[in-house]
Amino acid sequence: MMDDKRKRFESDNFISMGIDLYNKLDYEKATKCFQKVLHLDPDNKIAKEYLEKVYQLSRERESKQVEKES
Repeated sequence: MMDDKRKRFESDNFISMGIDLYNKLDYEKATKCFQKVLHLDPDNKIAKEYLEKVYQLSRERESKQVEKES
């Protein structure tokens, strides 16, 4: 089991990577990073915020796709 300091370090690294990937529009990899953060730190607000942004973008993309097909 990881100690708290190590968990914090790992979480911070995954947050940084996730935000970088999000900004590069690589939402799939960003999602994986944020999910890893939540595995280490289930209450991490930053990871939850970014996951919600990714899910929102995904829902918007899906609804636009449905509109195109109609």
